[in-house]
Amino acid sequence: MNRKYLIVLRACCVVVSSSPVLAGDNPVVGEWVAATTTKGGLGGTRTFDTNGSVVIAFGAAVHFKYKLETNSIVMTGPEGTSQRVAFVITNDTLRLGEAKEQLTRARGTEGQGLVGKWAGKHYTGGQQVMDFTTNMNCYLSVPFESVTGSFAIKGNTVTEKFKDQENTWNWKIANGILTLTEISGGKTEKYQRKE
Repeated sequence: MNRKYLIVLRACCVVVSSSPVLAGDNPVVGEWVAATTTKGGLGGTRTFDTNGSVVIAFGAAVHFKYKLETNSIVMTGPEGTSQRVAFVITNDTLRLGEAKEQLTRARGTEGQGLVGKWAGKHYTGGQQVMDFTTNMNCYLSVPFESVTGSFAIKGNTVTEKFKDQENTWNWKIANGILTLTEISGGKTEKYQRKE
């Protein structure tokens, strides 16, 4: 009788190990930003959601540290230069600087005070998103283009499906960097997790 249970258990293990991993069970799930950007500040983002959807965007991408001082945000870029910007939060509206740039807290990202995602019109005319995290990082993006699709993970591969396209990548995460290497063509992209 115990032998029957052992055979059933082994069969279940074979089925589970050969099945695609549920999205929520994988470290790839989350928001990722380009590990490096162009000199002009252009880069990509990838968001893998637990529901199996993926959003890929490309555009202006600036990441910096911030700290709060009396009615001001002090933003420090990767090169070490700092900029102080006055801010006021009223309900779900964030006003930045003397130009009174106005952003609205993004739905579903409620946070305390400044923490959370804020969206609004960028001075260039595009839609901008500023994501202030509890780790004192800010991710500013002004996407030029974005596409939404689905993804599935099987072992160390992730397959992304979009309306007219399907891409399969080998993936690995090392030292906080997600490296995607396209199976056909060998193109490599590197991302860091938003923290």
